[in-house]
Order: sequence, then structure tokens, then C-alpha cells
Amino acid sequence: MNSDDYSVFRNFTNIEQARDFADVLKEIGIEAELIHNNQPLEGTLYSGDVLISNSVQLKIHQKDFAKANAFLDKEADNLTTEIEDSHYLHSFSDEELYEILMKPDEWSNIDYKIAHKLLIQRGKQFDPELLNALRKQRIEDLAKPEASQKAWILFAYIMTILGGLSGIFIGWHIITYKKSLPNGQKIYAYSENDRKHGKTIFIIGLIIFPITFIFSLYQKFKEI
Repeated sequence: MNSDDYSVFRNFTNIEQARDFADVLKEIGIEAELIHNNQPLEGTLYSGDVLISNSVQLKIHQKDFAKANAFLDKEADNLTTEIEDSHYLHSFSDEELYEILMKPDEWSNIDYKIAHKLLIQRGKQFDPELLNALRKQRIEDLAKPEASQKAWILFAYIMTILGGLSGIFIGWHIITYKKSLPNGQKIYAYSENDRKHGKTIFIIGLIIFPITFIFSLYQKFKEI
């Protein structure tokens, strides 16, 4: 699997739920892989059906995001035909329900559908174009680079000058790290300016680390 062609579609903390979801996707022709700590999931990584630490990422091909979401939307429509009075979203205010529609990536497809239906029941009407605009705006908001990493970059420069090795890793991370958007697109997480600093830090680290390493060996050789 080429990691550049796959993006995180869902996160799970329960291994059985993750595997069941992957099986459902496979039935509709979508291949998925479960990742834990940047490695394909193995049975030894969990105890019972709960992960020991962190979450499981379910990744699918970027081109399959639309198909997977369309399938989940259809399933959600079937499950939300009757909205139970006991459903927790009934206690949400209109503003909180609108928040779900604005941030569908933070909620399940079922919650999204129920929030939509509850607002309609409360007399709120929606233009399909408005909902599409809300989703598009959400993507644009998430696509914005992370806030300037000034403190982190300053720390990286200091650590690079002191030894070089840590600067190589930090610089490389700043240069290459990407985040996945709800539509499967991958973009650089840091701003262009921060990535320029990352490149400088990386280069300085490549220069300083061999020097400090050779000097350290020389000092030890002198002590013999």
C-alpha cells in the first residue's frame, strides 16, 4: 500500500468495531487497512477487544471517500427513519445541532442525519446548496495551516546547534508532515514559512551532527 494514496477515514478505540467496519467496506468493494502506531494492525497489539493504547486508524484510498460516505449516508437514512424520543440529540439546542451540520467530520453519519431531521422538525428549512456550502467551508477551515510554530521552531534551532541529530528529525517532520481532510485530501500541516524553517533546521542538522559525532569520537580516542 502506498501511504500517499491512502488517508484516514475513521478512528476507533475498539478493535472489533474497526474490523467490522473494514469488513463492511470490503463488501462494497472498498479495501481498507487498519493502522496502529504507524504499523499495520496485528493481533498482539490489543488485549481482549480494546486497544492497549492510542487508537486504530482505518485508511482507505482517497478516491473511495465519496463512495464510502455515500454508502454510510444511505445506511444512516435507513436507521433514522424513526427518531426515538430518547436519542440524546433531542436535548441539543438549535445552535448545537447546526454545529453538527457544520462539522460533520466530528460526528457519525447517523448523528448528522438525526441533527438534520430534528432541525426540520423544529421548523428549520435547508437548501441543499447551503449544506454543501457548509461542508465546503469546513474543508477550507481544516485545510488552513497550523498556527505558527515559533516556540517549537526556536527549540528546534537550539537543539540543532547543540547536537544536530534532533534537528534532523524535527526539521524533517516540519517539512513533510501532512494532515488528512474529511474528503481524503492530504495537505501540508504547517505553513510555507514554517516549512522553510524546517528545511533550514534539517540542513543545519545534517551539517552539525557529523561534526559533533566526529568530535565526540575524537575526545573519546584522546582518553584512551
